[in-house]
Amino acid sequence: SSLNYYTLLGICKSEYSKACYIFAIVKHEIFINGYIGEMFDFFGDGNSFSLKTLNAELASMPTEITELEVHINSGGGLVSEGFAIYDKLIATKLPITTIVEGMCGSIATIIAQAGKTGSRKMFQNSDYFIHNPLWIPSAPDAHNADDLEKLTAELRKNEEKILDFYVETTGADRAILSEKMGVETTLSSSEAKQLGFIDEIISTDVVAMVKYRIAAAVQPIKTQNSNMATELKEEIKTGFSKLEKLFAAFTKKTIVNMTVKTTEGVDIYFEGE
Repeated sequence: SSLNYYTLLGICKSEYSKACYIFAIVKHEIFINGYIGEMFDFFGDGNSFSLKTLNAELASMPTEITELEVHINSGGGLVSEGFAIYDKLIATKLPITTIVEGMCGSIATIIAQAGKTGSRKMFQNSDYFIHNPLWIPSAPDAHNADDLEKLTAELRKNEEKILDFYVETTGADRAILSEKMGVETTLSSSEAKQLGFIDEIISTDVVAMVKYRIAAAVQPIKTQNSNMATELKEEIKTGFSKLEKLFAAFTKKTIVNMTVKTTEGVDIYFEGE
């Protein structure tokens, strides 16, 4: 199948019929990497994502798809292209999960809000970058005062458009968002969640499942009149004696390719002798 994966949601049997119904969620993954807009594909290496790219992706998508999962790693691009991609995703009428992987900056943050129809997720160590829109000169053309005033008005218009969108989708305070956009702010995953840009942080903390230690078990000294140093020494001697017997038992025969289970239920596989 060309589908990425299936998820079986459940099986329900009707009380008034012998028929059984199987409900399945069929997800399709879309990867948005690089700049937003074809104009940024300077070297023809495909390091961009555009509305044209999305249209081709959706056109080739199987009809049985019930959900979209959109992976985003982009620093942004054209404002108009970003909003067009967002609108197209919403127009599919499918639940959408957006996942930030690495960087979600500038207009890519607009696309990420398509996850409001499903869920907006972000990896723990990824970045979320917001700022006011910028003008990117395409050539060293001369500008007079009227040109600059028109450019300023256009930038302000887009600034308000993005700010209005942020306020509506995140529920965050307008003044706070405006201030952070004005100084070009990079948000951590926790800050992005606090401001309402995402719903869930995907943790990547490494947790030690099992801790191992070789030590003598020492019972607490129960009486203050005991010779603590002597008792402690005896306890340690006893502990090491038990360890020596344990190691001796292990060396009696060779075991090849063995799997053992710890008390925490973790399988440890030894390859070889």
